[in-house]
Amino acid sequence: MGNVEQMFHSFHVNKEHRDYLRFFWFKDNDPMRPVIQYHMNVHLFGNISSPAIATLGLRMITTENQSTYGEDVKDFILHFYVDDGLTSQPDAATAISLIKRTRDMLATKNINFHKIVSNDKDVMIALPSEVRAKDLQCLDFSQDTLPSQQSLRIQWSLQANTFTFKVDLKDNPFSLRGVLATINSIYDPIGIIAPVTIEGKCILKGLMSEMPKGREMASIGWDDPLPTEYLSRWFTFHLI
Repeated sequence: MGNVEQMFHSFHVNKEHRDYLRFFWFKDNDPMRPVIQYHMNVHLFGNISSPAIATLGLRMITTENQSTYGEDVKDFILHFYVDDGLTSQPDAATAISLIKRTRDMLATKNINFHKIVSNDKDVMIALPSEVRAKDLQCLDFSQDTLPSQQSLRIQWSLQANTFTFKVDLKDNPFSLRGVLATINSIYDPIGIIAPVTIEGKCILKGLMSEMPKGREMASIGWDDPLPTEYLSRWFTFHLI
């Protein structure tokens, strides 16, 4: 598992487009000086276009360099989740080769793939300490226990090579607003706990599609109590 360092800032904004990223700030970052106009020269976090542009940039790098660094590197990068790369390889030698070639490919455009972690100590030993995740940089791999890591809300125990997923659901009321808020609060972009979350989505689908007690669904407000026939299913889902 690894991460692209400052991914959005790695891609420059064309000069003719910089007027779209103007902002006002104190001259020389000094609150005692006048407020002046600045332009962003790189794409920034929070701008709606940044993820698409950065992802397109990564794809262009793979297209230009796949013949040099390999089809497997291209496939790995194309499956990044924004700036996070996660993969599983059959052995340490294959993983080391893939990581090194990925770093080399991205470095052709001054992009740094770092914060690398693996459950295999041989992989970690083969990499420079500065490209490993922070809490792995100073470990003695001959005796230290590998710490857990987190990515996309998944807790990965490197030592046991197991995944855990922790969810803290708020006690929302049993209403359309409460059900929707609860389901949408579970962040699971790669679907690792889909066998659990699918039940909540099925409950919501039933609530939105059925006609409870002969009334139009539109007559039920977002904060009105919902039909009691769904209550036991909802409580069971909530306690999983």
